[in-house]
Amino acid sequence: MQTAYMSTRRISLASGVLPEHDAVTVAQTAAAAGYTDAGLMVRPDDWNAGWESELLDIKAAHGIGFLDVEVLWIPAGGALDDGHKLIADVGVRLGADHLLVVSDEDDPEALAPALEQISAWCQGTSLKPMLEFLRITAVQSLGQARELLAAAEAHRFGILIDSLHLARSREYGVALNAAQHSYVQLCDGPAACDDSREALLTDALDLRSAPGEGELPLGQLLAALPEDVPLSLEVRSKWYRDIYPDPLARAAAILEQTQKFLGEINHG
Repeated sequence: MQTAYMSTRRISLASGVLPEHDAVTVAQTAAAAGYTDAGLMVRPDDWNAGWESELLDIKAAHGIGFLDVEVLWIPAGGALDDGHKLIADVGVRLGADHLLVVSDEDDPEALAPALEQISAWCQGTSLKPMLEFLRITAVQSLGQARELLAAAEAHRFGILIDSLHLARSREYGVALNAAQHSYVQLCDGPAACDDSREALLTDALDLRSAPGEGELPLGQLLAALPEDVPLSLEVRSKWYRDIYPDPLARAAAILEQTQKFLGEINHG
């Protein structure tokens, strides 16, 4: 299934678009809808090792990539366990490009060993760890993420920008170092959100929209980065889930709207 406007940019179906489906369904849907990549949610408690051969078969048959695996959540205190390593190991075995990491620890001395350990798990593989900032974790802003990575010397992390979280941290317009941002999570949404944790969580999980359907200055963000930076369409949307219960129809509608938006900003 193809869209009218075609871009050479890599565009990934984020796992959050289909939260009720497993990783195999996400990958199958991405391939069928015309995405170049899929993002995979790896939950250690219910990960089925048999899915990995299915995912590799889908990858080979359809030529899609796995832009990221998620989410390695560093707990307060920074202690990592076998479950955290499993997420990285799955990403390595699947040849994924990025490992999405968030943190509930913001003390530089406590966080640095965790960043170093994750980097060691990824060393010599295709997998690049990316620290994501969001208001519902301890690392709440781009500036804070930069400071924490600067304080930890032995790591190979980049920083993942989510267009909604960038708005909630009020950092649109901040100068970006393109080398730190090897892919971006893109969605649209309301211009503002209440500062309560409950409101921010609902905003992140249910109130997103496809690019061009909301009020965020997405053109400004994309203009600050290379034209070919890969995009993960992180459209976690109750509206899309309700209107499009079929996963393929949902993924295709979001891709079509995104391609329309990209066409408008590229030719506008």
